Amino acid sequence: LQEALKHRGFKPLDLKSSKHLADSLNATVDPKDEFFNILVRMMTTRCMQQAKYFASGEFNFADFRHYGLASDIYTHFTSPIRRYADDIVHRQLAACLGIQNLSENLTDKEKLHDLADNINYRHTQAQWAGRDSTNLHTGWFFKGKVAITEGYVMCKRENGIAVFTPKYGIEGVVWTQDEKGNKLTDRTFHVFDKVQVQISIQSDDTHRNKLVWALAEGTATGSSKDPPMEESKEPSAGRPLKRKAPSEGPSGAAAAVAAADSAPKKKKKKKLLPNT
Repeated sequence: LQEALKHRGFKPLDLKSSKHLADSLNATVDPKDEFFNILVRMMTTRCMQQAKYFASGEFNFADFRHYGLASDIYTHFTSPIRRYADDIVHRQLAACLGIQNLSENLTDKEKLHDLADNINYRHTQAQWAGRDSTNLHTGWFFKGKVAITEGYVMCKRENGIAVFTPKYGIEGVVWTQDEKGNKLTDRTFHVFDKVQVQISIQSDDTHRNKLVWALAEGTATGSSKDPPMEESKEPSAGRPLKRKAPSEGPSGAAAAVAAADSAPKKKKKKKLLPNT
């Protein structure tokens, strides 16, 4: 990520602290491209470890800080209808105020540890369910259509690039070489480059649909408006994704993380109140 910013003429992100990082992100703005800053923030966030719930009795006070929020101590205190972790915090606070008694599960460090682990597990499963739902509805949206739209290069590999399209909010792999290593384009790509891509659905003999990405050759890059969607004349429009990327696989999100491995791996922790 730092090298990509340098290539675009920006200063490297200041990683001394989360405050310095936030100031650097605020300064990384392209007046000619409003989405550029959002893109940089997306890639920076992907370089960070996911926040985890934990019991305060298991860590030193110095570990309570939340890197992303630049806060020395942090816990959830929002609407309890949103997260079970909020319910736990509210019950502990209510006990501290003498409003209600605290259950044994919230006074035992081992049980609270297991509870936090389960919350983390359920949170991860919910995220995967959300991604699967997005993939399902994306498939329905593009079924029988061919869309040409503008995207940004999030990561580049020897045989392909990961592209994010702001219009549809999705990311995919565009192959630049075929299975035999033959080049499919003479263009040299860099992270943050704008490209025109074609998105369509390809079906195989097992009736499993795949979203297929390809370069839209001959389409003017930087056009103000995307061409209208066209109905697909062939059920297998586009080139099938038969190969995996060299490392993480066809997931553009995973590829982008690898491209930005120079950013800090800071832990973002959300803490529960101390055991009473």
